[in-house]
Amino acid sequence: MKNMIYKAFNNKLKKKILLILIPAIFFSCFFPAYSKQKPSQVKNADKDVVTLKGKVVTINLQSIVEYILTQSIDLNIVKAQIEQAKYIYRRSFASFLPSISGQLPVEKFQGGEIFYGPIPVSLDRLTYRPAISADYQIFTGGKPIFDMWVYKNQYIRTKISYDTNLQKTLLEACKMYFEWLKNSSDVEVANQALKEIEVQLEYNNSRLKAGFGTQLEVLQTKTLMSDRKNLVLKAENKKDSSRINLATLLNISPAMEMEPEKTFIEPLVLWDKNLTLPQLYDISTKTRPDIKELTYFIAQAKAEYSSSIADLFPSINVGGYLRGIGPDINALDNSAQGALSLNFNLLRNLGVGSWNNIKTAKARFKEAALNKEKLLNDIYKTIAQSYYDCKFYEQQLQVTKEKMKDAKEAYRIALARLKTGVGLNLEVIQAQSELTKSNLEYQTSVRDYNVSQLNLLFECGQLTPDKIQTAFK
Repeated sequence: MKNMIYKAFNNKLKKKILLILIPAIFFSCFFPAYSKQKPSQVKNADKDVVTLKGKVVTINLQSIVEYILTQSIDLNIVKAQIEQAKYIYRRSFASFLPSISGQLPVEKFQGGEIFYGPIPVSLDRLTYRPAISADYQIFTGGKPIFDMWVYKNQYIRTKISYDTNLQKTLLEACKMYFEWLKNSSDVEVANQALKEIEVQLEYNNSRLKAGFGTQLEVLQTKTLMSDRKNLVLKAENKKDSSRINLATLLNISPAMEMEPEKTFIEPLVLWDKNLTLPQLYDISTKTRPDIKELTYFIAQAKAEYSSSIADLFPSINVGGYLRGIGPDINALDNSAQGALSLNFNLLRNLGVGSWNNIKTAKARFKEAALNKEKLLNDIYKTIAQSYYDCKFYEQQLQVTKEKMKDAKEAYRIALARLKTGVGLNLEVIQAQSELTKSNLEYQTSVRDYNVSQLNLLFECGQLTPDKIQTAFK
């Protein structure tokens, strides 16, 4: 009999397994796209590797902003801190609500008798002891209200810190981007100089073979060509280093190849040149997120000070309970009990802890106010320095641009003189060296000018994604 039951059970189990496996095999064979994970379903950590592996990613200011807003680890940390502060603030509302508890003990007596008279009373029965109690604490000094203000200001301050960290991250990323562009431009300048000197070397060799040139001219050109090769290697090394630094900051996968959208760095206009220094100072005092943070930190410290004073006021605990006892859970009216109690907490630990908390909160409030005053005093100095840096690098940009223009013309004239037989090879070498030097100086001045504008926007609290994405030449 047991064998028959076992066989029947096995047959039913096999049928169920087949009913499950056959549709699964059919589905996976005819719809293989759904049996594998799509690249879009991969977690963010591996998404770039799956979708962009082997491709070259073009980077510009717009894409930098997008990467920072979506992939910055520092900003994601701040977002997590905001979540924490939000729920801590919500938790502060718990002090306004009562505490309610309930219990239902059940006792069972068995195997005993009690004699109250001629007839014994059996103890073989259940006894129910249900009870419900409530407790509420009243703070006469209003401590829960002040604590709620503390956590509310802390929550707002944490949200503002996101803007502070965003602007810091944007500043650092854009500086790295302009450094990368400058190094990329240096690579192009070095390669162009190397090509020019290779042409010059070929020309000098042909003159030597024709009997018009000298071995000294060829050796001079070879020496300069070695210098240009070394310049190319250094420029490429700096470009790779700056690219890695930028990719790390943007949290871009190492498997992705990055290239700038444009080969050469160009001067951008990131701020309104018509603004005066006092106007920039007024803007900064209204928009800088760190000033707003300190404002709410002062409010938080003030609320903490009020909360510490409220500890000196007595608190009242109001409590009560309702319970019953009996053999039947539905018939406890005859044995119901209730109570109401009032407890007064006049001075906890004789006020020693509260008194020191007051002193600590007062000192913290004073510190917060002084920090804001110090920041406001430093702002004018930093904004003035950034403002005059922008003016200086703008003028320097024009000087280096004119110098580069003159160096190009000097190099053209030196080549023409050499080819007509009235110039010297040394003149060409010197002119080419000056041209390369002026090109590199111009790329550096463009970077410095762009970075100085970034610093000014940051000091004014205006380094936002919109400002960066709408930059124009």
